[in-house]
Amino acid sequence: MGESERRTAHKILAVGIQTAVGPASVALLEGRKLLGQRCIGERFAVCRRLAPEIHSLLEAHGKSAGAVGLVAVCVGPGSFTGIRIGVATAKAFSHAVGIPVIGVNTLDALAFGAGVGDGPILAFVDAGRGRYFAAAYGGDAFPSKEPALISEVEGAEWIEQGAEAGKSRLGDGRFLATVVMSGCGESFLKEKAQACNARIMECFSEGVSIGRLGLERFERGGHDDPLVIRPFYLRASSPEERAGKGFAEERETGETKEGWGGSERAD
Repeated sequence: MGESERRTAHKILAVGIQTAVGPASVALLEGRKLLGQRCIGERFAVCRRLAPEIHSLLEAHGKSAGAVGLVAVCVGPGSFTGIRIGVATAKAFSHAVGIPVIGVNTLDALAFGAGVGDGPILAFVDAGRGRYFAAAYGGDAFPSKEPALISEVEGAEWIEQGAEAGKSRLGDGRFLATVVMSGCGESFLKEKAQACNARIMECFSEGVSIGRLGLERFERGGHDDPLVIRPFYLRASSPEERAGKGFAEERETGETKEGWGGSERAD
């Protein structure tokens, strides 16, 4: 398959891999069209079932691995173990078939899956211990916020700010913001979102969202070096935290720690 054909939106065959949060899944897309998606289940099954599910999904649709033009993978934040398995599998697929690989952020995928809201979109993933992986996607009235690890109080402030920005643009008669929550349950943040008249969506990112976001970036000419792409953790592992180590050391050295633990919720 030539490079020009690989970049044609309606022709390219793509695999999307999501193993970072909640039930893992893998999707097969032909352009934007979803051909099929498989839910792998909880994290303990991912290592054993991910590669066979990709093979089975391709086989079920009469496709070979050699026909795939792109693999997109969720790089985190989320489960330490799940992210590593997904990224390693995507890199191996990319190397074996000779195709590009693209990393997609968990929070970007959640916001993408929420669709177009009335106001700003705020995405939260429970990181355990009263903390959240979060990002905000705004517009003219609300500045976007890069993915970060924040406290529950900070998350509530984000929601208030987003709703206030939505109110100034939309008035009081519509949802003022969209709050997408993954694994947050009946939390203080959910109560805050309800009080601020936000549209609340509780979901997990899926392979299909990862694949479509990967395709969008690929069509703009982007992709990642399979030798360089790596997990995006945002926090230290539980063993590192118990040992009193954070990410300050990493920021100084530029090295990513790959601890074997994770948050109580995310891993």
